[in-house]
Amino acid sequence: MNIAEPTGKTTGLGVQAYRWLVGGGMALLVLLSQRTLATLDDTTAAVRSLQAQVAAMQAVTESRLSAHAQRLDTSDRRNDAQDVKIDGLWQRPWSPIPTRTP
Repeated sequence: MNIAEPTGKTTGLGVQAYRWLVGGGMALLVLLSQRTLATLDDTTAAVRSLQAQVAAMQAVTESRLSAHAQRLDTSDRRNDAQDVKIDGLWQRPWSPIPTRTP
């Protein structure tokens, strides 16, 4: 069975089957491309959400590290002041006692 084309020529069944296969393949490719693009859009939204969460976590971590560094500096200054006091107390008993000469 031959099918007439608009030009008036007739085509064989093999050509028609090939055209149907190509058309179906193209439709399948379009559907798969749409699915891939939808998945890509979902992934992009998830990545943006993760970027915002990471930025927030980074800010919190930096503030905690800064606060901890300040606490350590304060503790170091306090310890240094105590060391100076201890050194002063240590020097007192070992310093020579001034004697009066008659």
